[in-house]
Amino acid sequence: MTYEFSAIMTLDDYIQFNKMFHRKSNILMLIPLAAWVLFYLFIDIKGIEYIYFFILFVLIFILIISKIFFRVNYKKSYYSTKFLQDDCFFKISEKSIEITTQDSRAIAKRDKIHKIKFDKDSIYLFIAVNMAYIIKKRYLKSGDEFNELKEFVKKHYLPNSQV
Repeated sequence: MTYEFSAIMTLDDYIQFNKMFHRKSNILMLIPLAAWVLFYLFIDIKGIEYIYFFILFVLIFILIISKIFFRVNYKKSYYSTKFLQDDCFFKISEKSIEITTQDSRAIAKRDKIHKIKFDKDSIYLFIAVNMAYIIKKRYLKSGDEFNELKEFVKKHYLPNSQV
């Protein structure tokens, strides 16, 4: 069986990929905030409320600024990388995954796939720790075809350790 389709990655696709990729670091950013709240709840020291709220405000401010910074940075990165905006043609078979643009052609065999992640509407084929080909549900004709492709990729490209 072979799946063939073409697609263009949007900025929203790129941001969704980065959010998925950086999910662990986003959780790690909440740890200082949670630790500070717990510290305040369990340590009853009189007269430090204003310091507590100042530090809490600073932590929340840092979280908000970092989210804004990441979005701006993703946008800048997306628009500066013209390859991401090219029309891509995907050809996925049992033997290889072929991605072709007007300027390039990449062939990834099973042993070249670093890892594969799935979410509700995407398949991420990592060819390096921080580089992946993204296949979105909307690239295919129907949701059923996307689900079939997910199962096909799981069967033919997931190493036994990831099943």
